[in-house]
Amino acid sequence: MPFCAIQRLLAEHAGPASLFVVLTLLLTWPQVRDIDFSLPGTKEGVVHADPLLNVWTLAQAVENVLHPGRGLFTSNAFWPRPNTLAYSDHLLGWLPLAMPLAAFTENFVFIFNLLYLSTFVLCAFGAYLLVREVTGHKLAGVLGGVLFAFCPFRMTQAGHFAGLAFPWLPYAMLCVHRYLQRPLLRYAWCGLFCVFLQTLSSGIYGLFFCVFLVLFLGARALRRRVICLRGLLTLSAAGILLAGLLLPFYWPNLAFRRELGFLHSQEENVRLAADLLAILGVPEHSVYEPLVSGRLPAGEGMFPGLLALALALAGVVRSCRRGGPDRETALVYLAAAAACWMLSLGPRVKWNGQPLFPGPYALLQIFPAFDVLRMANRFGALLMMCLAVLAGLGARDWLEKKPKAWRSRSALLLGILLLEYTCVPRPLGAAPDADGIPEVYRWLRTQPDEKVLIEMPYTHGYGDAYWMYFSIHHRKRILNGYSSYTPPEGKVAVLALARFPSPESVDLLGATGADYVVVHGEIFGAPMDVPPPGLERVARFGSDQVFRPLRTVRRTVRPSGLMPVPAGQVRLSATPDSGDPGPLLSMEGSPWPSGGFVHGRTELRLECSESIPIRSLELQFEPHADLFPAAYEVWAEASEGEWRPLAVTHHLTDFYLSARERPRRPALWIDLPPLSGSVLLLRPGLPGGHRAWPLAGLRLWRLSRESAPP
Repeated sequence: MPFCAIQRLLAEHAGPASLFVVLTLLLTWPQVRDIDFSLPGTKEGVVHADPLLNVWTLAQAVENVLHPGRGLFTSNAFWPRPNTLAYSDHLLGWLPLAMPLAAFTENFVFIFNLLYLSTFVLCAFGAYLLVREVTGHKLAGVLGGVLFAFCPFRMTQAGHFAGLAFPWLPYAMLCVHRYLQRPLLRYAWCGLFCVFLQTLSSGIYGLFFCVFLVLFLGARALRRRVICLRGLLTLSAAGILLAGLLLPFYWPNLAFRRELGFLHSQEENVRLAADLLAILGVPEHSVYEPLVSGRLPAGEGMFPGLLALALALAGVVRSCRRGGPDRETALVYLAAAAACWMLSLGPRVKWNGQPLFPGPYALLQIFPAFDVLRMANRFGALLMMCLAVLAGLGARDWLEKKPKAWRSRSALLLGILLLEYTCVPRPLGAAPDADGIPEVYRWLRTQPDEKVLIEMPYTHGYGDAYWMYFSIHHRKRILNGYSSYTPPEGKVAVLALARFPSPESVDLLGATGADYVVVHGEIFGAPMDVPPPGLERVARFGSDQVFRPLRTVRRTVRPSGLMPVPAGQVRLSATPDSGDPGPLLSMEGSPWPSGGFVHGRTELRLECSESIPIRSLELQFEPHADLFPAAYEVWAEASEGEWRPLAVTHHLTDFYLSARERPRRPALWIDLPPLSGSVLLLRPGLPGGHRAWPLAGLRLWRLSRESAPP
């Protein structure tokens, strides 16, 4: 491109680009002021776990590129599992921006914040170009850019970088429009590159855009009542090429599904989908909140504002009256917006939080990849892109009514829109190392690189995001981790280590293979002056202590006299946790009643056909990404209708080793006291409302007649 053309292009778009930069700094204030030490947080000033995960992910991705021998998806978390960077969004699409910054600074908080702010500018500028392309009006494009980049859907995602990271969607759509007007290969290649970059930046949006594109082109073909064979072949070829380009970056996810069975439960998909009323429910602290408080459920960011809805409606009505290309554009975008809204409702449509009936998203779950996703509400990003285009059509018509008043009218529209969009608070919190690196991590950095550590408390939750963040400084391999997925053995360890420093929890620490156990006594609320038996203190830094496990624990040897109870001799009955019990558990391995997870009030009655003293229960499980295992209570029938609790033994260390070796079907052994009876009641030891792994198989073990006591 000649220099004069570049100069003309810069001059043409410098004004809107500058406006978007200024609005980003104002609407995200004070993030740019504290860019090197603050992260998105809660109202209490505590940093969200997701930004800590994202900072760690960027650091690991940059490290992998600088040291190619590590592997592209290697990380130091979730040891000893491989390719664990792919457990969440690996953010590889941001490396072209992150790598040059990493050459000048090791402050990944600064790098993350800069990328975070860039999403607003990139989204705004991309939507501006798209709306300007569709409407032919620059000011309408500016309004569309502000609507798309600063709408409540984005602002309520402040703590979730993956929820904000869809800047390449409008650029891809711009290429689609230009290709439809002039089918040149350069537009197809540019669009393909934008989708590729979007998928590497946030995989769920890249996948959702492919669905959106099929819906958009399908609506356009129905409108024209003709299918272009050449266009269909081009789209198919582009899809195959895109899948081939992305396969190396998502191959680990396919392996995880095969090896670990990573899936989210259907209940989780329903819970995280949008509600039917979400499109009307305003976000917290909105200027409209006093009007609807108590009348509608809290919004999920799907409410685009009254001005956006009014302009979009006006755009559809005026375009339909005008006819021609505008009519087709408005109707196609309206159909695509309606489809995105319906898909955002998830696999079961909810009204005020209550699931009603299956939604269109359930059809997508037939295809691979969609059954592992759990954020159907993120179709809202594509809904907002459609509304930006439709609102741009409405704004153009209103601005063109009185050309001499364009300044005052455009300022009025922009002012009202910003008034609606500046109501969502943006709290920040100090990064964990803002006051300096704790001494324990400075000491760990001096230790040999091959050392492995586990930090306590061990939760695979919010606290583990902190331990991952600090691992940027000490660079040791850790068993801790926080992400969308957790290996099954990690969740079993959470169950066992909740009672630390009990003897059983210390035994499990020995079974993990960790070289060091870092205990944060201030969080536990106990100084632990005397090391628990089985641990040796290596170093102490205030309330932080480093221990070394003294022994390696092996699996319990089962008594040789045990033999399985034949399935035909056991009758099972269950008290389901809902009105729809689903298939009952059987000895062959049907799901636990409730069809997906176990509530604390679920009970399973086991009754042998003859008096058999059952000595052990072997429970086999199907782990889920969003559920945790549970300890179980076992009750024996004392008399008709009366039950007595049994003192049982959970072999949690064996459970941990089983989950590490057989992650798709780990087994928990529960030993019962002698002569406990042949009618038992099994209850998960869970607080009310919590959920646990579903049982996939059950075996009862008894003593053989030869080894039974007289």
